[in-house]
Amino acid sequence: MRLTAKAQTKHIGNAQGASIPAPVEGWDTVSPLANMSPKRAVALENWIPRPGWIELRRGFQLKSATAEDSPVETLMAYNGKGSVNQLFSIVNGTVYDCATSTAVATTVTGLTNSRAQHKMFSNNSDTQYLIFCNGADTPKIYNGTVWADLNVTGTGINQDNFICLTSYKGRLWFVETDSTTPCYMDVGAISGTASQFPLGSLMTKGGYVQAIGNWTIDTRQTVDEYLAFITSRGQVIVYEGTTSVLRSVGDAFSGLRATF
Repeated sequence: MRLTAKAQTKHIGNAQGASIPAPVEGWDTVSPLANMSPKRAVALENWIPRPGWIELRRGFQLKSATAEDSPVETLMAYNGKGSVNQLFSIVNGTVYDCATSTAVATTVTGLTNSRAQHKMFSNNSDTQYLIFCNGADTPKIYNGTVWADLNVTGTGINQDNFICLTSYKGRLWFVETDSTTPCYMDVGAISGTASQFPLGSLMTKGGYVQAIGNWTIDTRQTVDEYLAFITSRGQVIVYEGTTSVLRSVGDAFSGLRATF
């Protein structure tokens, strides 16, 4: 028997163009490739997703540099009245003024860590303040000219443990590290005695209060502002607060409501 190889026929494929949408939905590191939306990117380097297109990152412009090689872990903006606007950074436990191309160290040095939570606040004297805390050192306050230690006292309150802060209806609120009891100041107060606000009985999954922030709900008929406490176990306690935004110093809080 004689075997004869069949002549092979060369097939030339026809390439066809296809449109691929821009990854306007951003970088996806969770979805499987087979199920990933074509509007998401497996890798996204130096591109910024925009509505309907992606924009090439334009690089950077050196604003201010420190003499240290340590990374900048916190940036804080002070927005005062008029044209008084300043930018501060925290590098290796030191607060720097970034007003010039070479950052200048302020009087705040020797911090235990450089990761801080910060907040602008205005008191009853109409002065704008920048306040920050890091959960390990005495919180600092800036009045547009000088830095100083914050002075908050109260039964069972240690201000050096303040890890998070916010303002709600004219009051400063603070959360201590690994605590279930936030505290609040009097209306417009930036120093003095704070009052505790125990939440442990509402934290049915245990843990501690990890963050605090404002939550605004717009129903198109009314705009309501609430205070939200977020726990380390994923629960959120929502506080309705007083019935009026403007309250005199010393007024008691009322209307606690907790939802999950």
